[in-house]
Amino acid sequence: MIKKLRHDEQQPTVMADKNHCLAKLLISANVKNRLEITNTVITPIAGLLVNRGHSQEDALAKATALIAAASPTNELELMLASQMALTSLLVSHTASQTYTAKTHKVLNAVSNQVIKFNRIYLEQINTLQKLQGKSQTQKIIVEKVHVEAGGQAAIGVYEGGGSK
Repeated sequence: MIKKLRHDEQQPTVMADKNHCLAKLLISANVKNRLEITNTVITPIAGLLVNRGHSQEDALAKATALIAAASPTNELELMLASQMALTSLLVSHTASQTYTAKTHKVLNAVSNQVIKFNRIYLEQINTLQKLQGKSQTQKIIVEKVHVEAGGQAAIGVYEGGGSK
């Protein structure tokens, strides 16, 4: 059950009772100031869903589910998970605009936005995995090397930062 504390033109201030999925998410993420985090991090996502036609209860539950999918364990992870939820919503909303594109120029512009949002989302996933200690480093073992005449080879252990 959501209790409305006040309502301004932007978004309602909400507080969930202890049995609501939002309260459970905040507890599992060890959030200290639940009301402030709810109103600054989660409610804007719910507001976006309300603007798309969802009821306030449904929007808050969906926003909570999107954030909970990342399994945040602290406030920083919760904030990143909320950004991921917003990015996911932006991807789906922007991708839906491809169906109404009138020209190839508009279609290309919308498609490029979708690609950019997806890249951001992948970066957010990688960041979350690093925060949660789930990121994996890649190890490559080269067992045999052929060096032709005039070629050069180096032997040793190399650690690189990757290429961009």
